[in-house]
Amino acid sequence: MPSPEKSQRNKEYTEDTLFNGALLCRQHAAGYRFSVDSVLLAHFLDVKSGFSVFDLGSGCGVLPLILLYRNRDITCSGIELQPDLHHLATGNISAAGFTARSTIFNGDLRDIGHFAEAESVDRVISNPPFYPPGHGRASGGQEEEFARRQQNGGLAEFLAAARYLLKNRGSAVFIYPAEQGADFIVTAREEGMEVKNLRHVHSYPGGPAKLTLFSCMKNGRSSLKVLPPLYVYEHKGGPRSEEVKTCYRRN
Repeated sequence: MPSPEKSQRNKEYTEDTLFNGALLCRQHAAGYRFSVDSVLLAHFLDVKSGFSVFDLGSGCGVLPLILLYRNRDITCSGIELQPDLHHLATGNISAAGFTARSTIFNGDLRDIGHFAEAESVDRVISNPPFYPPGHGRASGGQEEEFARRQQNGGLAEFLAAARYLLKNRGSAVFIYPAEQGADFIVTAREEGMEVKNLRHVHSYPGGPAKLTLFSCMKNGRSSLKVLPPLYVYEHKGGPRSEEVKTCYRRN
């Protein structure tokens, strides 16, 4: 396990790796930390050569890191509200050598027009806060509170920012609690983002879906494909599934 160190902003952080050490990602030891959700979400996004991607709520920058590592000829920028997380994200992007293909802005996605032009990107990706204030499990502090709860914009604001950024019929992918799936589909449609594909994420076969991966199209027609379920573990208490192991393998 990595040992906590002190950052220049006087916060303890850990140096964690992805893809068998190919990528380094610093995270605050106490605060919001990425999980398998982000890895699955990054692999759910369909990108082509030369595409531009924008990450809404970048945290420590893990989604741009994964996407830029796996796709050597795309760009992936983002926006993060919290200054300390923004500091981590820009540092992680720089350490990976991706600065020429990525800019992480420090700002509020509700003001996305101040940071990016309308209809300027091919894809949007986001792991948004899941819960309204006062709902969901207790968090460990302000940083995690802002990342997990909708203190500065809820799902509608994230979808509206995605719609603003995307070219016509461009796509956005989100991960959201399975139990709130109906709310996601309705809100997406209200914001002009039609859900085209979804995939339920289960801890193991036979267990309930905990999360759902959604792919939405700007100005898309009504037609929904439910993809086969994704299992994080082979069985209850067992090792990670082969599909999830593949998501962590080095290119």
